[in-house]
Amino acid sequence: MMLTKEILARIPGLDRDEDVYDPIVHVKFFNPMGRWTWYATAYDPEEELFFGYVVGPFDTTCDEWGYFGLMELKSFRSPLGLGIERDLYFGPIPMSQACPAGMRALGREPPEGGGDE
Repeated sequence: MMLTKEILARIPGLDRDEDVYDPIVHVKFFNPMGRWTWYATAYDPEEELFFGYVVGPFDTTCDEWGYFGLMELKSFRSPLGLGIERDLYFGPIPMSQACPAGMRALGREPPEGGGDE
């Protein structure tokens, strides 16, 4: 299951305050066969659309903040038939801990003690 009732209850809508210095990442999705990782900070359940930081398939030049769709994640299949997975052990944590590169992409330095990349 990509989203639980608990996740839907806590993740803010897309109209959230974009001026939060260190956004909370509520859900992490990943490609088990590659570098692709999606850190969702907001979600619109009607549009099934997330906003967050995306780690692209090749190198850091592909990484960016933006929108991505739930159907896009659900429909992806690797050459071996594996789909995108939700990190079941990931809890809501600040972007500085989840992916410090996401903070730097906003032009902000992670606070002291930020997480690993």
